[in-house]
Amino acid sequence: MLTQRFLGSNQDFIVSLLRSQVKELSRLLNSIEETNAIDEHISAGLRQIEINLRGLRKLCSDHY
Repeated sequence: MLTQRFLGSNQDFIVSLLRSQVKELSRLLNSIEETNAIDEHISAGLRQIEINLRGLRKLCSDHY
């Protein structure tokens, strides 16, 4: 069973970071759909999103 933890004052920060990653994923998806290809720019963008989400996951697991 998962334990629910409240975000408190960090809620805005966490929500903002998640929204920015969703926005970037959406932008990358649109680019892939338009070009029907995955280039170096898309790969780099996906890599950065992965790094950002891992950092957020670590932050949450360390503090919540």
